[in-house]
Amino acid sequence: MTAFHNTPMRLFGIATALALILAAGAIVWWLSTGELGAQGTADDGNDAEVLAAALAVTTHSSALVSTNSAATNLSMNRESLRQSATSFAGHRTALAEQLEILDGKGYDDRVGRIEILANRLVSNTEQLLRERVPLLQALVQSSQDQRKVLTEGRLVVDAAAASVDSQRYDLMGEEIKWTYQDDVRRYAHMAEVENNGPALMTLLATSLRLQDPRFVALAYEGSLARINRIQKSIDYLSENPGPALHPDLVMLSEDLTNIGDEGFFDSLESRLLLIAAENALLADNRATLELLLAEIDGLSAVVQGQTPPPAPTLPTDDIGVPGVSGDEIHFGQSAALTGPSAALGTGMRLGLQAAFEEANRAGGVHGRQLKLTTLDDGYDPQFAFENTLRLIGVDRVFGLIGAVGTPTSLSSSPVAQAAGAPFVGPFTGANFLRDSELDNVVNYRASYYQETEQMVERLTEDLDVTRVAVLHQNDSYGLDGLEGVTQALASRGLEPVASGYYRRNTSAIKTAAFQIAEANPEAVIIIGAYQPAAAAIELLREKLDPDPVFIAVSFVGSEALADELGSRGAGVYVTQVTPLPGDQSSSVVSSYRAALSAVDSEAEPGFVSLEGYLAGRLAIAGLEACGADLSRECFLNALRDAASINIDDIQLQFGAGDNQGSDEVILTVLGADGNYTQVDRLRRTVR
Repeated sequence: MTAFHNTPMRLFGIATALALILAAGAIVWWLSTGELGAQGTADDGNDAEVLAAALAVTTHSSALVSTNSAATNLSMNRESLRQSATSFAGHRTALAEQLEILDGKGYDDRVGRIEILANRLVSNTEQLLRERVPLLQALVQSSQDQRKVLTEGRLVVDAAAASVDSQRYDLMGEEIKWTYQDDVRRYAHMAEVENNGPALMTLLATSLRLQDPRFVALAYEGSLARINRIQKSIDYLSENPGPALHPDLVMLSEDLTNIGDEGFFDSLESRLLLIAAENALLADNRATLELLLAEIDGLSAVVQGQTPPPAPTLPTDDIGVPGVSGDEIHFGQSAALTGPSAALGTGMRLGLQAAFEEANRAGGVHGRQLKLTTLDDGYDPQFAFENTLRLIGVDRVFGLIGAVGTPTSLSSSPVAQAAGAPFVGPFTGANFLRDSELDNVVNYRASYYQETEQMVERLTEDLDVTRVAVLHQNDSYGLDGLEGVTQALASRGLEPVASGYYRRNTSAIKTAAFQIAEANPEAVIIIGAYQPAAAAIELLREKLDPDPVFIAVSFVGSEALADELGSRGAGVYVTQVTPLPGDQSSSVVSSYRAALSAVDSEAEPGFVSLEGYLAGRLAIAGLEACGADLSRECFLNALRDAASINIDDIQLQFGAGDNQGSDEVILTVLGADGNYTQVDRLRRTVR
């Protein structure tokens, strides 16, 4: 490791030595010839002083770069960092002294550029040294985490394997005991830990080898499902241990899941960001030193009466605003256009198209037409991540709009954040997108916490319900909603009587429905998509009498849920975050319906496409506020700093630390005719 990192420094030292030899040779040649500088304003002693100072600047600048060219690594320690800081202080002082000598010697243009470059080296190196300490601490922590993950993971695997083996032996015995059903359940939960423990261990260990901070959120999303499955199983095993259970399995499993908590990934992301920043500074130092040496060569040539080479210029990153041309503004969207959640992605895309085409027919925004490129991610975080990389890096869109889903937004939003690209109007109420530090995110809708709070408020106040179960998707979306329900219940001295989960992009809900039915709940809150939600409602209605109250969050896809359930959906409640798409008294709904018809005359109005339309109108409001001189910064400031934004009869409020425009949650109930009606209170369903 040490030899590898020192190789570039040795090579750089050789190059520096050659540069010093050449510069020294130039001074000797000049002194031997006694030629005056071409500018004719300096005497022999003055020019000799200039050349000597220039040589000293070369020496100290090269030393600054060469002695700090290695990336931070575990071979370093606090003492070596202290020595580097002491060396830096000496070179910085010497540089300042030599630059002062060069001032006022008659070569102001050249000396001015040399000062700019030298000061840039000093500033970069100062920042490098300042950030080495936290980076070294992060590297040490990462090394410790790696060992801990592997150690704890292997212990879990061993304990789970022993438990499964013992339980399997008991189940294969000739005598069928009265506890047979409990033994089968224990076996299933032990097998769940045995399967997911190694998978989680591998995922965490692999995450520690990541090099790009944009991948961290994707890894975190993958860990959530594994951790939740393990946690559910060890919760059951701790309450129903049985003789076959390894005595340490529950404790070891909890240790492993605790390692992979959110703090693990926060620490990982911080480390990778520090590494990325350090690499950028090291690269900039190398480029800056090259320019500095060229400037000094030019100064030496001028002093010696020679024709200097053309003055080098610093590279510029100014290549225009991405996605903006003289006649177009280009947005990108990653959404599910295929798979079990396709109705959500196609609905959001249709609404965005309606808003954009409406603006384009009116001449665009300040003369520019709006363009939307949508890529299919199938509601898969990996595909959403890759799509976002392509939209930003290849298609060079101005911003991302209308992302569909929490897990997909969790994986894709860091890519947008790293690029400084706006992330506008995602179709999710996930709490993490309400973080005030996400300065590129602008939300239209209310959060899942707000939706679940209203659900619990209505259940407890309207129906005196105390037994609430939760069916949720096993990922960041479902767990965010589950947390919202748990908090809302806890504030009233309650807790969920049961929770069951299913895997994203499946309708495998039978086990979850069985667990919920066993608890005999009065109400079931659903944090899921329309197909599994419909399957669970139908199955639970078969098993439970009387029917519990079923209530789903807005992401379920209201129209698609109604289609799945048909007449059997009567009495199912859904919280909404937009007006009803059939509300003719609303001016924004009237605008939406006209815009939708203009894009697709056969399209049926719906909640999802209406939300897409509103997200599009929100983006247009930001573009209009910026005028013709559009930039990403102006766009985001126009939206988030506005006291209020009016979209026809809807008023959105943003503010300091608040990137969410609407807090409105509307309660609706599905009728036998497949239509939704807004209601103020809940009522029990009668078969």
